[in-house]
Amino acid sequence: MIVFGSHELLPYLGDNFIIKNMSSYNINYRRDLNMVPPINMNYDDKTFDYKYAEYLLRNNNCFYNLFFHIIYPGIYLHGDVYVLVHRDNDVFDALTESLQKFIQQRYGYTTYLINDIEDIETLLRDNTICTSTREPYHIHNLDNDMKRFSEMNII
Repeated sequence: MIVFGSHELLPYLGDNFIIKNMSSYNINYRRDLNMVPPINMNYDDKTFDYKYAEYLLRNNNCFYNLFFHIIYPGIYLHGDVYVLVHRDNDVFDALTESLQKFIQQRYGYTTYLINDIEDIETLLRDNTICTSTREPYHIHNLDNDMKRFSEMNII
């Protein structure tokens, strides 16, 4: 399960989650996901999702971080990954939403944004809502990206 949320909800998660920080200002978790695009990328632009997806795929460092910290443990290993994000900020909210769309569209995997304790309770109680339906092109993308990640990991 891949879940996005703020650091305030960490005490309610339990011990099964791998914690990764993308945009949270919490000093207890270093930002290990270097996937924030340059400031000159317009977050209000209607094409932001496309530009951000292109940024993730073309920038080797971003791709590696995405795959190593989120996709590999969350999808391949079927683990639970909690991505810390800064909330209540238009730029970071757009970034979080765009990353969730990217994962859904590229890999056919549903991620979740939790807003409060009730969202966590629902996810942990009813794990069946965390299933994803993959089409052949999702598996093709996942296989190709795994190959690319493996090649990067060898070097």
